[in-house]
Amino acid sequence: DEIIVSDYPTSAGTPATIADQFADARTLDGMQVHRTPGWSANGDHYTYANAVVINEIVLLCRFNGYPTENAAALATFQAAFENKTVVQVDCTSII
Repeated sequence: DEIIVSDYPTSAGTPATIADQFADARTLDGMQVHRTPGWSANGDHYTYANAVVINEIVLLCRFNGYPTENAAALATFQAAFENKTVVQVDCTSII
């Protein structure tokens, strides 16, 4: 009943269009859609949508140099997984 979808700036072109259309369609299906930042920088594609849920823990990416985006993603995941512990993991080197 709930999903998390990346939220790209409109300047991202195709990724923004696909994510927005998917989120809109799921909303029309009656799902609660949570949006979390997504962007490209220096040819690298950043997203928080690849989180891992293991029992009562949610492992969420964190990227050095993006404190605002990291905080927004953390808040989104904490709202979506209110009964779980969300732990941010530095994924800068694997992006």
